[in-house]
Formats: sequence, C-alpha cells, structure tokens
Amino acid sequence: MLIAFMLAQPLLAVGTVAHAAARTPDVRIALAKDAYWYEPDGLVGMVVTLDNATRQAVRGVDVRLRIQPRNTSRADLDNTFDGKPAKVFRQTTWLGRNLTLNPGNNSFKYQLQLDPSRFEDGVYPLTIDALKAGTPVANIISELIVFSAKNSGDITPLNLSIVFDTLEPPHRDPDGTFQNEDLAAECSTSSKNPGWLTNLLWLADTYPEVNLSFSMSPMLTEDISNMASGYDVKSGDGVKHVGPGSREALDAGATLSGLRRLAQSQHNEVMPQPYASPDLESLVSLKWTADARDQLTAGRKMLEKDLDTAVSDEFSSPPGQLVNSRVLHALGPQAGQFMLLSSSLLGRSNAGRRLLKGATLGQPVDLAGGANGGKVQALFEDARLRGVFDRVSQSEDPGGVAQCILSELTNLYLERPDKLRDCTVEWPSTWRPSRQVLNEVMKAISGAPWLKTTTFAQSIMNVPSLENDPLDIPDPGPPSNDYFSQVASARSQYQGFKAMVKPDNLLLAPMARDLAYSESDVWSEWSRQIQGLSYASWVSGTVDVELAKVQVPQTGTFSISSSDKTISLSIVNGTSYPIRATITLASNGLTFPQGSVQKVTLEPKENVLEIPVRVKKQGRVRFLARVQTGDFILGEVDSSVLTSRFNTFAIMVVGGVLLLIGLLWVRQTAELRKAGKHRRGKVGNAEEGRGEEV
Repeated sequence: MLIAFMLAQPLLAVGTVAHAAARTPDVRIALAKDAYWYEPDGLVGMVVTLDNATRQAVRGVDVRLRIQPRNTSRADLDNTFDGKPAKVFRQTTWLGRNLTLNPGNNSFKYQLQLDPSRFEDGVYPLTIDALKAGTPVANIISELIVFSAKNSGDITPLNLSIVFDTLEPPHRDPDGTFQNEDLAAECSTSSKNPGWLTNLLWLADTYPEVNLSFSMSPMLTEDISNMASGYDVKSGDGVKHVGPGSREALDAGATLSGLRRLAQSQHNEVMPQPYASPDLESLVSLKWTADARDQLTAGRKMLEKDLDTAVSDEFSSPPGQLVNSRVLHALGPQAGQFMLLSSSLLGRSNAGRRLLKGATLGQPVDLAGGANGGKVQALFEDARLRGVFDRVSQSEDPGGVAQCILSELTNLYLERPDKLRDCTVEWPSTWRPSRQVLNEVMKAISGAPWLKTTTFAQSIMNVPSLENDPLDIPDPGPPSNDYFSQVASARSQYQGFKAMVKPDNLLLAPMARDLAYSESDVWSEWSRQIQGLSYASWVSGTVDVELAKVQVPQTGTFSISSSDKTISLSIVNGTSYPIRATITLASNGLTFPQGSVQKVTLEPKENVLEIPVRVKKQGRVRFLARVQTGDFILGEVDSSVLTSRFNTFAIMVVGGVLLLIGLLWVRQTAELRKAGKHRRGKVGNAEEGRGEEV
C-alpha cells in the first residue's frame, strides 16, 4: 500500500514549486512511498506523479532521485524543511528517461534497491527532480528513514508521550447563550464530515495499543454537557432553542459518552486542567492565589461530574505549561506532583540553560518549591518536535505529515539509542487535522520499533530521573500588559457584590464562571484577548446594573422638636433579593444612640428605617447618611434638620417660673378666701342684733 507524499514538507514544497515556476510553471511533482522506513537492504517502492497542467504534451523529461548523507543531528532536518539539503549525495539514480508528459497526471512506478554498504540507521534527505534538457522543471524533497530492526530485542525504545490539549475558548457568551454551532460541528458524528472531537475519540478507539494522554478542559466538557441537554444558540439577530432530541444535542451526548469511555480506559490518561485554564503564574503574582485554588478544585470536580469517574490531580499539564517555584510553593500538592512543563522555563536560569546543552533533555527533573520540601518533578516538552508540529500543521498531506514527524523522532532516538529516555509533546489544541492525517501519524509512530508510546504518567514514572539539585524556576514578574488590570476591576466588583448578597443569589454562579473565563490562559494561546475581556466586562456591567436598582431618595429640611427623636430614612431596593448594607451617619448637632455605623438588610421593596437621634445643638444642623456595601456607595442623604429652640435647661427654667407663678396664685387665692369668710361673719351679727330689737 502506497503512502502519498504530495507535500512532504509543506513550506518547502511551495518554495520549490515556485522556484520551478519561472521555467515550467505548469508541471508539478508528487511522491508516494510504500513505507515510512526501510531496512538498510530494503527495496523502496514509490510512485512519482508529474502533473502537466498544459493542454499539450511535454516531451523529453527525465526523473532523477538523489539521496543525501544522513542527518548527524536533529538540526540537520531543518535543511530539508528549508529546501536546502546537502550538495553531497550518497546515491544518485535515474528513475526515468525521456518521458512524455500528457496533459493531466502522469504516474510512474519505480523501485529502488538500497545498498546496505551505503546505509546505516538514520534519516536521509531524498530529492526527486524532473528535468527537461538538464534543467529542473519541478522537484520535491522527502526523507528516507533507514533502520535495522533485525535485532529488535536489543532495542531500548524511546518513550513517546503525546498529550492532546483539548483547551479551546468557551462556546457560550457571557450570558450563557451559545455563540454559534462550532461546538456542534466539533461533536458531529457524520461519516462524511466528522468533527474534531469525534476524530480524537475515533483515534483512541482505532489504536487501543497506543497509549495517549489528554489534557482535559473542564470548560469544554461543561459546554458539551450543556449542549447535550438542549441549548439556546444565537441565530442571526435572535436566539433559537435547540431541543435535547436534536441531532446536535444527540451528537454532544455521544461525544460526552466517548469522553467518559476515554477517561475510564486503561490505555489512556486524563490530566485535569483547572476549570478555565487560568494563567497560574499571573494569578499567584497578583496574589490571587485563592482564585487559582478555586479553579483547580472546581476543574477537578467538574471533570469528575461530566466524565463520571474519579480524576487524579497528581499528574498535570499546567495551563500554557507554565509554573514557577513560587507557584509550586503557593499551591502545594494541589498544583500536582508530576508536571509537563514548557522547555522555555529552562531559559530563565543558568541552571536550567545548562540542562539544554548537549543531547536533548529526555528525563524527569526535580523542581524546587514544593510545599514543605515535597517532591515535585517535571518532564519538559520537546521543543523541536513541537516546532515540527507547527511546520506541518498547514499541510493536508497525511503521509507527508507522518513522515516528517517520524523523521524528527528518529533523529532524537539516535542521539542516545542505548539510554532509556522520554519525549513528551503536547498536540496543540489549535491544530485539528483530518482523520486521515491522524491515522497516518499513529500508523507511522506505532509501526516504528524504536518508539514506544506511553502515557505521560508512565513516562515520568518509568524513565530514570536526572540526578540534579532541585531546579529553581524564577518568577517572570507581574503581567506587563493592562489585560489583568481590567480583570482586576471586574474581580473587585464581583467580590463586593458577593459580600452584599446571600450565598444562594442566582447571579453569583454566572458571575463566578465569567470571571474565571476572563482569567483563562486560552485568550493568550488563541490570541483573543478582546473576547476574554468581554467576560470581565459582563461581570462589571451586571454589578453596575444591579447597584443602580438601589435608590436612596433625598429628603428636604425637617424639624425635631424634642430632645429625643427618630429620623426616617427611605431606601428602595429594586432588585429581587435582599442586600446587606451599612449606613454611616454623621451630624454637627445630632448624636446617634445606636451608633454612627449601623448594619441593615434591605429587602426587595421600599425600606423605611427609623434612626434614633439625640439633639445636642439648637437651630439648623446638618444630617448626613451614606448607604454602602463594601466599596459600593448605594446612595447618600445630605439634609438640614431644624432642632427645637428649647433645650433641657430652658425647659427647667420655664417650668420653675411656672411653678413659682402657680404657688403665688395658690397663696393669693387662699388669702382671698380667708378674707371673704371674715366679712360674712360681721354681716350676720348685725342682722342678728336687729332681730333682737324687734
């Protein structure tokens, strides 16, 4: 069975065709071989296809094959990628002479017998040129891998751990509505156009003997779970509801079931991500360690719920593969004990740079910073293989992609073929090739006896650790851009809102989710910072809207006519939930028996608060009341109060005067009564006398 190599190296092929275009722009060349590697005495079967795009036959075309010397280092493969192979040739063979190319594709089958005296284990650049009158009109460069597997029992294979990164931006808008049908397409089970997630599950099912790891995003599984239950999605200027019995929802359910099987498989490993894959270095640097812990805990719980199985956080691939010793110390065992980290971290210190010298670092490394001196180890991602992934990610040629990846891995193995080492690489979440590409890559690496596919956990536990002093990874410092300053503002508002409402408030969950989304590393990886900030803006905007529903009407001037009185304060809570608030009181003529700072609960209605006061000053005084919750000022009242002109002393004086007047009046009344009785007695006596005289 032939393996097609239409574009063995995509970047190279475009360049070489353009180079030939100045001479014969309408002739292109393609190559297909019958295997990815050969024994030193093997027979190479190939098909060379020349595409003549003109309407006339092209005659007198020769086809020449050249094999350059084998790569002596991994960097030598770059010459092939860049279209600059060595000018020295190990073997030259004319595959065809004086050929006639009819319009369209012209395919020619050839066999090449390798001379074992000329070849040893290694990767050999292979060039095929189509020439007319000695001048190249088209060419292509591939690789020829030669390996002797006759004594396969003596081979110490290279442990290869491929970790598929499933992180992608959330599919729901800040309000929870699905933005589009992209996730439905990723979950599609259509045989004609299967989705990316369906292809990943197909890969795991098709190659059960291949051990794979998956860095699982809880954001993704949560979105899939929501979709499987039926969902609302934007459609034009409106929103449509997609029911749980729809094709999209059923595909999402099938994908979720497949992920559950994957998580429970003995051949595959699920490595949990924090909930929204936050930038742990930035969070700890900003002293948001509590956020980091919450996301780690929430992520594991979300995966265990969605995948219906226990998930260990012992093995992890931190967001962006970035942590430092400060992060390890701050988060402790929760960060994980065995980690896949970016090799860029090694460049932060002299000790790390020394580990990059010489042969590729392929062993676990002890790290400094573990809580209470705990052991923490890391495997550093193979940067060169990740670079090859980036080079071939634009190619749609399955065989060419697989050949490039296998060539890179073969060069790595041959650095130290007798030593047990590891190569761990993360398959970028942004590279989503076809099922055919995935199939050929797995076929190539699983069929190479010098490679052994392992999970990340198997590699870091089975490959001997490097004997090194614990490596300290310096802190890169606080984030330099203003992205996190805007997230900080939303975070502050969320915390203030959380403090003013009850724990069961319905707005807290979506706010917490969107704040976590805004802290995600996905926006940097996918270059979508503006979209990331939309989630922070939604949090801030929602808090502002809710705060605006609380009104504190102003009051006019009012009077207090006694020494002890209450002032009525009206506060309207226009939300649908109670709010915990603080009232701060101040006055230049009143005191407050219950204190100048009072805690209140504002029910969802008009709240009339009676505030006891005591008058200390006559006349017009100022009364101020501020209603706030945390740092949020809900409203203020600034009013004038007219106090009574009679104070206690004046009342006592007036009372004393009135008492004295009363006493005098009583005395005078008593004297008048006494005088009246005396006069009435004299009249009576006279009358009596006159009576006697009659």
